[in-house]
Amino acid sequence: MKNCDISDAREKLNSLQAIIGYTFNDENLLFTSLVHKSSEEAKFLTKEYNAQSLEFLGDKVLSYVLAKYLFTKYIDKDEGTLSELIAMLGKASYQNMVAKDLHLGEYIYMETNLRLNLDKTSILADHLEALIAAIYLDSDIDTTEKFILDKYLKDAHKVLDAKNDFINYKNILIDHAQKYNLDLIYTLLNEYGPDDDKSFEYKAELDGHKAIATAKTKKAAQQMAAKKLAIEMNLIE
Repeated sequence: MKNCDISDAREKLNSLQAIIGYTFNDENLLFTSLVHKSSEEAKFLTKEYNAQSLEFLGDKVLSYVLAKYLFTKYIDKDEGTLSELIAMLGKASYQNMVAKDLHLGEYIYMETNLRLNLDKTSILADHLEALIAAIYLDSDIDTTEKFILDKYLKDAHKVLDAKNDFINYKNILIDHAQKYNLDLIYTLLNEYGPDDDKSFEYKAELDGHKAIATAKTKKAAQQMAAKKLAIEMNLIE
């Protein structure tokens, strides 16, 4: 910053760094990500970029990490489903929820009147993406990914689990079976109907429990049986 010692803001910056779980090597990067164009502090910026340009980079870094996370977590889903999921996690409403959890609004430098209607603007979401870019520029992609996984995606289940179609119930059973060294068995019991309109009946068995379900595809029948079994075993509500 010019004509303004960063030590004046150090206590504020240190507080935010404790919340996000990352300590900056270059605190000017963090400061830049927090300065809204409306604030008096904007004139003290020394970087060749500002929060708006950081936001652009942060959006791209976030998209990469979200795509990687969702591809790994929902590897059996098609491209359309994954695109819908990434859109859900990239919405301003979700980003505002994350920003509020981090108390980010308390650390953004902006005109006082803008604070009155933060929920009706994209300010929180914009500066969250700017913060992600700042972490990336100050460190590397692995460190940034850890921040996104630990902080940004901490409550992702609130969004994703609301869509039951996106829950992989088979993975829930696999995790339980591996944890207790149990055998998880899927058995095809019957096939119904003509070749162009078949239905499949599957039985899922785990730890003395069993559940049966029928669906138009083998994968869907296994998922439905897994869901019934997970509910019976109180692994989900």
